[in-house]
Amino acid sequence: MFEFAKIASTPPVRLLHDERGRLEEKRDGYARISCPGGRDFWVEERFVVYPPVD
Repeated sequence: MFEFAKIASTPPVRLLHDERGRLEEKRDGYARISCPGGRDFWVEERFVVYPPVD
């Protein structure tokens, strides 16, 4: 898992497809997403898409 303090020194990676996961944390304009299979990552919060409420 990436540490938040290391975001500025970590090169960004463009995902090839959408990922679904649980929003675990928000901090300074970033959101930490936890996906099935143990994959955790930080994304800019502006790129997070929330599902519509039924």
